[in-house]
Amino acid sequence: MKRENATETALILFDGQLLEFTMEQVQAARERGQARLRTGQGVDIGKDALPEPLLTAEELSARLNVPSSHCYAMARSGKWPCVKVGGRYVRFRASEVLSLLHRGARSK
Repeated sequence: MKRENATETALILFDGQLLEFTMEQVQAARERGQARLRTGQGVDIGKDALPEPLLTAEELSARLNVPSSHCYAMARSGKWPCVKVGGRYVRFRASEVLSLLHRGARSK
């Protein structure tokens, strides 16, 4: 059975993590890299890389060694930036949360 509005995705193993990207994201990154190589420029990993994957509360909590309920509470209170997926699910960009935590740790 085929799902309607299903987006084709690619799973990429990078640095020991399984990352999921839409095929449009993969193609755009590929085209940026090829264009830079054609013009004699090197590939800029920061600029030409695929977007950062979104983490579930459970994945983020494992990285931070805190309960997943803490991640949900911080998102609900607005203290941690999050992305709502489908109006129901919460996802996090680890770099944004870690940046806030580092700034908070330095200010104390």
